[in-house]
Formats: sequence, structure tokens, C-alpha cells
Amino acid sequence: MYRILSFPAEIEDGNRMIKAAGEIAGPPDYEDWFDERKLHYCRFGLTAYQLSDNLCKKYGIKKKTYNDWNPAADLKQELETVTRARQVRAERYAKEVQTAFGKL
Repeated sequence: MYRILSFPAEIEDGNRMIKAAGEIAGPPDYEDWFDERKLHYCRFGLTAYQLSDNLCKKYGIKKKTYNDWNPAADLKQELETVTRARQVRAERYAKEVQTAFGKL
């Protein structure tokens, strides 16, 4: 029950992070903002999916079936992709800073 009740606060925190990324992201691709959105929305989706799964198990509710789509697998795959992209970008930024300022 705590996870369900705290979920809206997690969403609010994530949305604040997304907004902050939007304020520092720049053209032409605004990749920091888009990646921050992907990261948090994948996490939100996975949390919601897990909460739903837990409720179905606990109360014997029939789970929704998807014919040609596995939302959890797709969200996990996208989360891994965006996590790698963010890591590569962070390494690139670190190299740029090191080049510009030398080793600090």
C-alpha cells in the first residue's frame, strides 16, 4: 500500500527533474530533455506495471493480456537504451570539460 500511496510523489519528483533538464537542454536535439523524459517515464511505467501485477496477484484479479505487445519488456529495453545513451553523453561531457580545463 505504501508503494501505491508514494507513487504520485515519485511522479512529481520525476516531473521536476524533467522540467529542470528542459531548462538546460539545448538545440538542436534537446537530447538531455528527451532522455530525461524517457528515463522517468519508463520508470513510471515499470512501477505502475509492477503495482498492477502485485494487486492482481494479491486480490485474484485477472491480469490484462496483450496480444502483440509486452509493455514491461519494451519499457525495460527502452530504459536500458536511454541509460546507455546518458552514460555515453556524460562521458563525452567529462572529456570536453577535461579538454577545456585540464585535469581538475
